[in-house]
Amino acid sequence: MMMMMDGMMALIMAGGRGSRLAMKNEEKPLVKINGKPMISYVIDALLRSKCFNTVTVALSRNTLRTRRYLMDEYADHDAGYGDVAIGKCYGNCKIRLVDTPAHGYVLDLNSLILDCRDSDDRHGYYNIFITPADLPLIDEHTVRYIVGMATSRRYNSAWIAVMTKKALLDSLGISCNECIDYNGSMLCYTGISIVDTRGIRMVPAVIDEDHIILDDIRVAVNVNTLEDLKVAERMLRRMM
Repeated sequence: MMMMMDGMMALIMAGGRGSRLAMKNEEKPLVKINGKPMISYVIDALLRSKCFNTVTVALSRNTLRTRRYLMDEYADHDAGYGDVAIGKCYGNCKIRLVDTPAHGYVLDLNSLILDCRDSDDRHGYYNIFITPADLPLIDEHTVRYIVGMATSRRYNSAWIAVMTKKALLDSLGISCNECIDYNGSMLCYTGISIVDTRGIRMVPAVIDEDHIILDDIRVAVNVNTLEDLKVAERMLRRMM
């Protein structure tokens, strides 16, 4: 089993509106799949992986109910409002809730990288495992595999993006937000990235990126539409 990595923290992006899901009365991270909010699938996978010393959840004014849910579900209520400690069963890992200005992914991520730097006791080198809150099929085994690949010294770039082949998404009926042509193959971003913050001050400064290509439904099923949601529900039932 992979143990907690030195200088490794996780960051869940959970501040978006999720307008493509067209659920006016529910925030995207709280959309339930088989009775469980999507964000809890992601949090539980990160915690069970035992790869991280901190799991930071990035919220915004768009996800106020998500904040309340996380406080009720995960908080040690002796902890402060902005720094939520979790149960002993997850060792020394803790959950932090931080607010973003909801000015867009890049601007919010910049503020979060700076926030993570300020919260890091070493004030130096660390890696961030970034994931969206809408990957309900992800599990601890997949997280460990990605972390192991990212820290294996086979990559040179400060930004490593986890990709999956568009052909897999097409076969599942899953939408693709952004694709690139990589050596003649169409790849789609899963939303998972590992960032080495050594020398990185702002996200636009990251020009080059490496890719971990992972054709696995556990990272491929990113829920952005109602059709994606139906696929996720069906796949989770099969995996249970």
